[in-house]
Amino acid sequence: MGACLKNNVSSDALLFHVSIDRFVYLLPTCGSREELEEFGKKLMDHLHSCIPQQSVCFSIGILELEPPVEEAVEILLRRAAVAAEHVNEHQRIGMEIFSLDMEQREERDQIIRQGLALAVLEEEAGEGNSGLFVMVQPIVYTDGGDIYGFEALARFRHPELGIVSPGEFIHLAETSQLMIPLGRRIIHRVCDFALLLDREGYPDIPISFNVSAIQLLTEGFLEELENILRLKGVSPRRLNLEITESIFSDNFQLINEQLEKIRSLGMKVSIDDFGTGYSSLAREEELKVDVLKIDKYFIDKLMGENTERSIVADIISMAHKLGQKVVAEGVESEPQRQYLEEHRCDYFQGYLFSRPLMGEDALKLLHEAKGLRE
Repeated sequence: MGACLKNNVSSDALLFHVSIDRFVYLLPTCGSREELEEFGKKLMDHLHSCIPQQSVCFSIGILELEPPVEEAVEILLRRAAVAAEHVNEHQRIGMEIFSLDMEQREERDQIIRQGLALAVLEEEAGEGNSGLFVMVQPIVYTDGGDIYGFEALARFRHPELGIVSPGEFIHLAETSQLMIPLGRRIIHRVCDFALLLDREGYPDIPISFNVSAIQLLTEGFLEELENILRLKGVSPRRLNLEITESIFSDNFQLINEQLEKIRSLGMKVSIDDFGTGYSSLAREEELKVDVLKIDKYFIDKLMGENTERSIVADIISMAHKLGQKVVAEGVESEPQRQYLEEHRCDYFQGYLFSRPLMGEDALKLLHEAKGLRE
């Protein structure tokens, strides 16, 4: 690696080996950001030709310095590393230029990671108020508006940052080896909500919850899932496990086999965000799933003038032919619901009916609906 990079060394580009897998170029005579970017592009091209193996990846972080430079070397190296970490993970060789926003983002991420780690410790110690909780969003029948079930949505409340969205903390948990213990506690919360529904006279309402590929493929996941359900006294038939479509791109066969085992327990399986991930129609028939959830991206397009070009109706028809139910995500308007009803979509969820709710508020909604029927 070092020999490859030495080809770019000159009086205008000095090379330093700062750790086992990190090298730093110093360009003392560089006069503009454009020159920095040009050097980075040349370096990327050189790495592509010098090390063609697709299994080897490189991230290039560029730090622009303006004199006088007052920061310590450690800070400068950390900032360059922060820029490199922002390179798209799907690029084999890529580069990013450092900005203060990146550093602030990194600091926030670190605070969240520490908060999640503390939450795990508090949960394992049996202490309450760890900050981890679930909200639930109703899934309703498209042709009548009655509540079919709920999706449990993980939430995290940080003492300093307030409510942190799952879009932030789930990824950080997955990259910090915290997803397994956090996922375990989320399943416990889902079971607690199921028991709450039982006590209030709603024993047949299903509850959906998401699991990550890390959880799904962890050795012993199925046994642990069964143990939690047995401990809580919750029937597997009450639960619907959701996975994002994109995880099939990693190991289709292994994941599909795992899903079949989950279904054998009596649970249903849903593909979340359908249409934006793997989307291999050639293998759709092989998927061991019961429900397709059409991503909000496609539902938003139903607000356009030309709905005849929408593929939502085709997805619904395809799923029904395969014996699957369909949930439309992110429904926010009556015209969207009408389109879905016209094309026989089974269920929908979204702000048109309800935002995510705390468990007690979800119960009130059920009680109100029951009162109207009576």
